[in-house]
Amino acid sequence: MLFDAGARYPSGFNLGESVIIPYLQAKQINTLDKVIISHADNDHIGGLIDVLQTFEAGEILTSTPDKITQQSSHCYAGQQWRWDGVLFEILSPTQNTRLKGNNASCVLKVSTDKFSVLLSADIEKKAEKQLIKYQKEKLNSDILISPHHGSKTSSTQAFLDAVSPSTVIVSSGFKNRFNHPAQQIVDRYKANNIKLINSNCAGQIVVELGDEIRINEYRKDHARYYMRQCSDL
Repeated sequence: MLFDAGARYPSGFNLGESVIIPYLQAKQINTLDKVIISHADNDHIGGLIDVLQTFEAGEILTSTPDKITQQSSHCYAGQQWRWDGVLFEILSPTQNTRLKGNNASCVLKVSTDKFSVLLSADIEKKAEKQLIKYQKEKLNSDILISPHHGSKTSSTQAFLDAVSPSTVIVSSGFKNRFNHPAQQIVDRYKANNIKLINSNCAGQIVVELGDEIRINEYRKDHARYYMRQCSDL
């Protein structure tokens, strides 16, 4: 399963072609059983065209089917499936939701018998509030993929209380123009004793849920003396 496909830039460079396809091919993955595109922002959907030209996709779920040329279906709360003992659940948006844009993003929880990860895409305060109202009992997760890249519009205290993660992973680019993650959100994670791992420093992050949680950070595992030094905020 692929969740989101990265950005496409005016130059033609896109993360589908340059990152996702080589990664999947290196893992000897030839088909995708399911693709979830959380919403239509470029940094989540931009690389999809190249991915779908390279891999056959069994099903595409998204909050914006009108933005995808291949046949796709709406994601909505209540959809779930189990693969190899791992449970996948869509928690948001609800069917016929009035939420729009970032707040309408597909939110996915992935759970093994022991651990769970919450992929929150770009949801903001409105969607967090609805999740607490309608899905509170399902929000608790060991790992949270930070809502909206650590933007100050998300990660409310009430949401963090409901999810209660031990680790939050922020997807953000080095010296990104939005200054994600926002310092006030970083401070909030720290105040809640949540370990922060930021891709702008860690590089590729691999999470393995087995008898224990293993998290590997590419830049630490492949450190070279000539690489820039950095540390999570």
